[in-house]
Amino acid sequence: AGGKAVGLHRLIRAGFRVPPGFCLTAAAYHDALREAGFDAARRWQQALAAGFDRDRLLSDCRQAILSAAIAPSMLHQLRNELARQGAAHWAVRSSATDEDTAHATYAGIYKTVLGVPADGLDAAILDCWASLWTTTVLAYHERVRSSQMPAMARSSGSSSRTSVVIRMIRLTGRET
Repeated sequence: AGGKAVGLHRLIRAGFRVPPGFCLTAAAYHDALREAGFDAARRWQQALAAGFDRDRLLSDCRQAILSAAIAPSMLHQLRNELARQGAAHWAVRSSATDEDTAHATYAGIYKTVLGVPADGLDAAILDCWASLWTTTVLAYHERVRSSQMPAMARSSGSSSRTSVVIRMIRLTGRET
């Protein structure tokens, strides 16, 4: 799991009220793309290769991800989790493995999809995953070295309160 998911988990463990949610791991990202015939690690290395037409490759990668189907077994698990938690709408956000660390923020680089109903979850996850494959992300990555894209979803009921708490913890430097 990435920085946002880990931060929210720490808040929950410290007793803070956090809207319900769940996280898809980096393994889920790789497994889902592999099942769709997309080798993320190989394609990422191609994008990093000097002299390659990065814009075209990245665009092709985004299109491949957006047109993929999340495996029915994963969708079934996601839908069960959504039903268990009972929220009507979700925020689907990146939680990259090197995002929101002491050395990298990736602030505003990845896609966030707000107000997602349960039947739109798969498209929102793919949209979030596809946002890894942009020239902006690749350029930033070359400075900090990250290429894993877990995603997380949480109820969109009180997102501003959660965001403020996360920012306050970052500003104080305390870990909870």
